[in-house]
Amino acid sequence: MSHEETAFAQVGALGYSTSDVKHIVLTHLDVDHAGGLADFPRAKVHVHAREHAAAMARATFFDRQRYASAQWSHGAKWEVYSEDGDTWRGLPAITRLRGIDADIGLVPLHGHTRGHSAVITRSRDDRWLMHAGDAYFHRNAIEGSSRVPPGLALIESIDEVNPAQRRASVAAIRQLCASYRDLDVFCAHDEREFAALRGHA
Repeated sequence: MSHEETAFAQVGALGYSTSDVKHIVLTHLDVDHAGGLADFPRAKVHVHAREHAAAMARATFFDRQRYASAQWSHGAKWEVYSEDGDTWRGLPAITRLRGIDADIGLVPLHGHTRGHSAVITRSRDDRWLMHAGDAYFHRNAIEGSSRVPPGLALIESIDEVNPAQRRASVAAIRQLCASYRDLDVFCAHDEREFAALRGHA
């Protein structure tokens, strides 16, 4: 990754300083998703409670590889959440994040990690965006048009902590895509999805 791709640099390019960033909403705390938290030391970090607990405990060898405690050793200001009866489009959700007066929430999509969740937000054109994180790694997983490339399918299976939960999460995303025309879904690792969204924006 180049410096220009970091959140730190992109926030600056928009004319803001790191102190302007008040909230960070994460899908999960894997090392490739939680890097850069220390660049925004004043921000509250919103994450699912199960994910926070797993990352803090780092109880297994695999957890110690996927979670890097140095990424929050600056004293991250955590805001943790569990499902409490709220729903979004039929799925359990946390639609009210503390201190955020906007349509931003978490939709638990466990399986890749213990507390992996999608981040949802309503865009300015009244569409919903769902950042599905690592619930899937390639668009074919939710389009169903063809198989996920074997290399990515292998990575998905190696990285998942609960295969049944991850499959259920992917199925839930597929159902959402089939049911709602005002929803744009993207994952963290598909460049074509990212390029399509940039073009739409």
